[in-house]
Amino acid sequence: MSAHGTLHGTITDTGGENADERGFVWGTTSRGDPGNTAHDATAYDSNWVEGGSFGVDTFDHIVTGLDEGDTYYVRACAHNSAGWSYGGEVEFETPVAGWTGKISGVTNPAKIMGVDVANISKVKGVASA
Repeated sequence: MSAHGTLHGTITDTGGENADERGFVWGTTSRGDPGNTAHDATAYDSNWVEGGSFGVDTFDHIVTGLDEGDTYYVRACAHNSAGWSYGGEVEFETPVAGWTGKISGVTNPAKIMGVDVANISKVKGVASA
């Protein structure tokens, strides 16, 4: 199964000239600031940009096909005649299918998801003590 997410970016300053491209770069490895490097030449695994004329504003992009349970690192980016600029790197973790939220009020952790203490050694290779 695959996961999806919505990326959010903001152009906070154009330097006096609207951006002609804006988008995101992302991957499963944290990277340093790409500097004045085109989105498709960064060390990130994936990228997406759209063209147009963009002033100070927010923008979003839905990403599909992400691996469940992985940590992803993302940066927003924008371009004008001065070059490329990237926002700070943000990380997020994709959920695993079937997970519906936080666990609270657990009094016997061995009984989570119906796992009985007597069967704990049969769960994903976890050996009982």
